[in-house]
Amino acid sequence: MSTSESRQTRLYTLVEQEIHADFYKAILKWRYPVNLLHVSASGNLAIEREDIIRLRPDILLISYQALNGKRLRELNQTRTDCPMMGVVLILASCDFASVRTLGQVIKASEAGMAVFLNESLTKSNQLWGIIRSVSEKRVIIDPSLREVMLGGNTMTALLRGLTEREIEVLDLMAKGYTNASLAKTLFIDVKTVRHHISNMYSKLAADNLLGSRNRRVSAIRLYLETTGQLVSAGTHLLPHKE
Repeated sequence: MSTSESRQTRLYTLVEQEIHADFYKAILKWRYPVNLLHVSASGNLAIEREDIIRLRPDILLISYQALNGKRLRELNQTRTDCPMMGVVLILASCDFASVRTLGQVIKASEAGMAVFLNESLTKSNQLWGIIRSVSEKRVIIDPSLREVMLGGNTMTALLRGLTEREIEVLDLMAKGYTNASLAKTLFIDVKTVRHHISNMYSKLAADNLLGSRNRRVSAIRLYLETTGQLVSAGTHLLPHKE
């Protein structure tokens, strides 16, 4: 049993409005295994810094209307102060420059991180699934932000031929997710995961870009090369059951 499963996740929440603070208290405090250390409506990470360092939460959940340079610097400083703390960042909107900077923040981090737009979260169990994944040191990025965050123009015509969901599945496969963990993270069943993977393989094989020995490994290698990502020590390229 993992640490995140054997005890409650210690969560510190920062929002900009009191009504949002009440919302997060309502959906997190009573429905999920979370130790809600504090919910602040200050909207100011610099003000909360001392408490965050003192309490050492597992996850810092931040909900902002938008990012700016000052907030990005504060986020970087907080991650330096608490390098093993995961961050879940939920935004109402995000400009191109901020998204690219966030990509650099994620690559430099040892802990888990998630970045999502408000409009992408329609169910409370999605939020809990994201928090749980970040507590397991995973990185999850809103599909609508991923291409810009991971390099934008590096996506080739080949990967543009895949659907948004297929790229999302392929990205998680590259992080070592099994079909079962993909289904759990994306809130779909395993049969649907297999369907997405099968369609993806068919599209890639049509261009003779998949190796004949193991399609999963070939697809992951192709994705990592195309997006300019390096395979980290935690990324598994061993075949998983399809």
